[in-house]
Amino acid sequence: MFFNTKYDIIYVNINHMNKYNNEDLKIFISRNIKMLRPFFICLYLVLFCVQVLQAKTDERITNIKKELINTQWTIYVISKEMVKQELKSEVGIDSLAFTESSVLSKNLSTQGYSKDGSSYKIKIGADGFCIWESIQLHENQKDIVLLKGELKNGVMTGVIVYQQEGGQGRTCNFTTIQPKTP
Repeated sequence: MFFNTKYDIIYVNINHMNKYNNEDLKIFISRNIKMLRPFFICLYLVLFCVQVLQAKTDERITNIKKELINTQWTIYVISKEMVKQELKSEVGIDSLAFTESSVLSKNLSTQGYSKDGSSYKIKIGADGFCIWESIQLHENQKDIVLLKGELKNGVMTGVIVYQQEGGQGRTCNFTTIQPKTP
């Protein structure tokens, strides 16, 4: 057989491959399908389990939101400050009110932060308890406060982080359990 161009060679090689590879191709596809079947079954089971876990998490978050909304949270805000190389601690009282989509701190509102409350996010922590967080903007549009709380067995603890533009940040802790005074 004599070939005039490289295209003739390619054409002959393709015809040669088609003649022998159709049977091989059928065997190859059959083997791959058999190998993929367990993979897709496992994938389906994993996705099913993830969906069930997500539904349980969504249900827990819904229940936690109900608990947050139905309770008026009185919190004790503990601020500590170094004065003349001595640690001074002060306890103030505040209240948190949750709605379906926002959290309002009475004291922060009177200080000019998010007078109508701000949105919050809830997630389930590694230990299985609720963690919520919110960022509140001051009416001057420059200063912010981060609120982060953890709800365990009906007790809320957390931090309030003040970040003022051009000033030092300040962090306070809070809890729903009244601290003992010395």
